[in-house]
Amino acid sequence: VMPGSEIPEYVALSTSRKDCDVAYSSDYVPVRYSEPTTQPQPQVGVGVCVQTPLFTETGETYEHTKQKLLDFIETNRALGVELITLYYLANIDSRILSFLRDRYAKENLLQVVKWKPFTMNEPLHYFGELLVIQECLFRNLHRVKYLAMIDIDEIVLPYTEQSLGTMMHKLDQDHNGNTASFVFKNVLFYDAKRTDRTSLPGLCQGYKVPKFVQWKLALACQFPYGTRSKVIVRPDLAVELDIHMIVSTVHGLVSRSFNVPQDVAVLAHYRDVPLGECNLDGAKEDRTAMKYREQVLDSLKHNCV
Repeated sequence: VMPGSEIPEYVALSTSRKDCDVAYSSDYVPVRYSEPTTQPQPQVGVGVCVQTPLFTETGETYEHTKQKLLDFIETNRALGVELITLYYLANIDSRILSFLRDRYAKENLLQVVKWKPFTMNEPLHYFGELLVIQECLFRNLHRVKYLAMIDIDEIVLPYTEQSLGTMMHKLDQDHNGNTASFVFKNVLFYDAKRTDRTSLPGLCQGYKVPKFVQWKLALACQFPYGTRSKVIVRPDLAVELDIHMIVSTVHGLVSRSFNVPQDVAVLAHYRDVPLGECNLDGAKEDRTAMKYREQVLDSLKHNCV
């Protein structure tokens, strides 16, 4: 606690009744707060939290991980995302962290957070995914106005607007600014033709065309809202989140969630292999994401790392 102040700079959880017994305490967590009377305005319009911590999978190469990150970051930049929060486990290839720092450090586009390892079978879900979601929500409180909770093989794809910021502003206004969560239906995208994504002329050496602006086949299988869907939340109105939905909101006249119609936007989920319950029957070409292709490719022609 700073002298003359009752507001702590850091807090920790402890299982010991003894004051400051470090042996039984969690890591110190910085307190990010603002004076209640100031009502701070978020500095970032649209942010993204990657729900699953990054780790190096068995057999995964550095080049594959780098391309996966490029696909996600550059496509979200084109969608109008201003801040992406990534969490990583200790086994991540150190070259990946260097790559992210060298390519994006000057842009304030990324915040990269080291994450405590969890096993896949713990009640906190996939490597502590439930905790990642909560930590990212509160980390971006008073900083980001609209915060998407998605995985690295997903994007929120707007049909009626060019940018996520414009879309979210309209959705928010249409619901009187008191809806905490906007739910997007999951639509699977698949590359049935195994399109060649090798570098185009002019791209940085070794870079490939991101799958988000290459794959166009949308599968017809349908998932109800709340199943495989993801959300964009108002951090100032949300309190607790689950992987696919909001759990609770702040007190007051706040609506918990709104299911965004599929003709307005979807959660576009790009998979190398279709899910067991889905097949190519009834699949249709969806070229919506191609409107971002040139912007994404142009970004991959500069600042080569």
